[in-house]
Amino acid sequence: MLIIWYVAIYCIVLSLEQDIPLVLETAVIDENAKLVIFGMRHGNCHPGKFLNKNSRTWGFEGVYELTQFGKREGFGFGKELREFIGPFVGNNYMQHEVAFYTSSTNRCQMTLQVVMAGFYPPDTFAEWNHALEWSPVPYTIDDSMLRMHSIPNCNTTQRAWEPIIYDNLPELVHMTVTNAKLLDYIAEHTGWNRSIESASDLADNILKM
Repeated sequence: MLIIWYVAIYCIVLSLEQDIPLVLETAVIDENAKLVIFGMRHGNCHPGKFLNKNSRTWGFEGVYELTQFGKREGFGFGKELREFIGPFVGNNYMQHEVAFYTSSTNRCQMTLQVVMAGFYPPDTFAEWNHALEWSPVPYTIDDSMLRMHSIPNCNTTQRAWEPIIYDNLPELVHMTVTNAKLLDYIAEHTGWNRSIESASDLADNILKM
């Protein structure tokens, strides 16, 4: 019975997401481009909590850590980004051409690392180990730009973030009210807080099973 509820919960969470059309063709960079700025979220990662009663064969990296699927996503994005950029920058990292930034979160740093592995397979002078199609690329950690909610003593950020954390946004309040029985059930059978975040964590657990 419990697994049926888990599947139902997962289907409800999925139904809340809008369908995003899959892009099948590589975009073409403008011939007059002078600057390219790209941004992305981290790749697929583990949930923030694991089900205690679930005998897992996954998740050994820990909560919120990047999964093997997330690594593949990042690497594939790096290759696709290279298709888009083309000769706009060199085949190998050159410090005067590019700058890369990430937050301090492990999954974000690791995502950027595999993106760069796909974007910069070493060529000619950058080859240093014939057994590896990889060369290190430096990046800068900037939480004040990319992870503002983690900056201590910032009242403006806290005021913006708290309605999300405590499900006080109008959309989250509506979602909580309309799914009250489901959230109660999740809290009762997982021991987690009664929140949208807990429902999301449960959906993540089911997705990874």
